[in-house]
Amino acid sequence: MKKGIALLFMITALLLVHPAFAADPTEPHNADAMWIEPSVIDITGVSIGYRFNVTVWINLTVISAGWQFRMLYFNDLLNATRIGYTAGSKSDFFQNLTTMPVTPQFVVMNDTYSYALHGESWLFGDYRSPGYGSLSWVEFEVMAAPPFTCELDISSDHHPPTSKTYALTPTLAEIPLNVYDNTIYPEYPSLLAIVLLNLAFLVALVAAKKKK
Repeated sequence: MKKGIALLFMITALLLVHPAFAADPTEPHNADAMWIEPSVIDITGVSIGYRFNVTVWINLTVISAGWQFRMLYFNDLLNATRIGYTAGSKSDFFQNLTTMPVTPQFVVMNDTYSYALHGESWLFGDYRSPGYGSLSWVEFEVMAAPPFTCELDISSDHHPPTSKTYALTPTLAEIPLNVYDNTIYPEYPSLLAIVLLNLAFLVALVAAKKKK
């Protein structure tokens, strides 16, 4: 009995340290695409310090040899606390290949924006055939009391051939992608609210880049 309780405790502890991720997306996108799941997160009723995870997925029609994403967020509202590959030491997408892991980065860009950066590449000869899979999970902490609305943005930095969010062919050429972000809201927003949020985010991001 005691051994059973101890085993259950160990399994629970491991799940808390290494979140488990499904092998199939819940919000699939047609290739070629990279996206965040869930696409929307409801923070109604949560308090400062609340934590949640998102997962980045990819779906490709061509062979690939590497990927990276840069996830922008408002640093007065959220804080990225942890990043990990979805299959432990590598991504689910590259799990059958020998890969070169990349240490995640958490960078404060300015008073408004920060970003989380993660990536991975093949190491020896074998490439990833066309298909889909999860790449990386990111944990965030809520830093301000809701209600507020914001985005986790990986699409702004996809602009081949000089992207920070990308997938690469074996010749290291960027694969053009449709990239989809995540919206965080206090209650289900109207379509107009989402459109206005996107416009405000893009305007602020362009202004911030011009100051650099």
